[in-house]
Amino acid sequence: MPKNFSRKAFDSWLARHEKEFRFKPFISVSRKDYFKLQFSGLVSALSVHISNRGAFEVLIDDVETGGFDIVTEFDVLAEKNSQGLYSCWYCLEKTYYPDRATLWQKHSFEPLLQWINGITADDVICMIIRDGELAAAHRRKVEELDKSKVPYSRCFPMVEAGHTLIKR
Repeated sequence: MPKNFSRKAFDSWLARHEKEFRFKPFISVSRKDYFKLQFSGLVSALSVHISNRGAFEVLIDDVETGGFDIVTEFDVLAEKNSQGLYSCWYCLEKTYYPDRATLWQKHSFEPLLQWINGITADDVICMIIRDGELAAAHRRKVEELDKSKVPYSRCFPMVEAGHTLIKR
């Protein structure tokens, strides 16, 4: 199957930056219009969905409820100006790049690298489940949980270590 633009751009960027990731990325699903990325050492419920249209979402899939939520996103919508430079339509303050691949690298791939590398053993995914369905999911630090007034239904570590659940 031919690779789409986002997959080609990511593969090219990853070839130069793979060693910078604290958790090794791997492609878990590859389709015509999108691909899914996961990371060795992080829970399998966490994935990154990258579409050719610019949706760039870090997702958590809750196997208990069958629901999912976006934990964070690095969406990009490329627009080309009259000088042939690219920027992201979503951004109020425009930064211009010489081509669409560079826009995606700077706007989405590099922030994802920083976000993933910021994950530590103290990071957990906390979920609010209402009426048996996942309503919201957030990344939190373990030490924040006791101070939180949010009624999380359950939390679990992001870093794989036997998938021990932290019940609340």
